[in-house]
Amino acid sequence: RIYLESDPCTWTMSHKVDQMGTPNSIFVEVKLQGSLMLAVSHLETQGGGAVHVWPRVEDAGGPCHCRHFAQAPDRIEAKHGGVFVEVALPLRVPENWPVGVVNIVWLDPSKPDLKILLAIDHAVGDWRCDVRDWVAFVDAGACA
Repeated sequence: RIYLESDPCTWTMSHKVDQMGTPNSIFVEVKLQGSLMLAVSHLETQGGGAVHVWPRVEDAGGPCHCRHFAQAPDRIEAKHGGVFVEVALPLRVPENWPVGVVNIVWLDPSKPDLKILLAIDHAVGDWRCDVRDWVAFVDAGACA
C-alpha cells in the first residue's frame, strides 16, 4: 500500500499493489523514486531474484515490468531522473575483490521486459561521488 500525507499527521491510502512477485519470493526492498515504484524480490529457496518496476506510481496497481536474475539483486536505484534503473548484483566470488565491487546492470524502466541497456562486471558500485557516475573499461592486457 502507498500512503500519502494529506494534512500534517494525516495519512491516506493512495494506491494498493496486488499480487506482487512470484510464489516463494520475499520482497526485500520497495521504494518510490520520482514517478517510479521499484522493488527487489529474492527467491526463498533457489537463490535467484527479480527486479520489479512500475513506470508510474499512480499505476502501481497495474501491470508490473519485471526482470529475473540468477543471483538475488542486492540494490536497485533510479538514475538520472528515472531514465534508467541501476541494479547491483553480488559477485560470484566476492572474497577475491574489495568491498563495494559488484556487477552492475542498467535497465530500461519503460520496457515491460526491463531491457538491459548496459551490464558491467566488477564495477565500483557503492561510491557516492561524481567519479562513480563515469564508466571506464580496462582491458586485461592494457598498460599505463
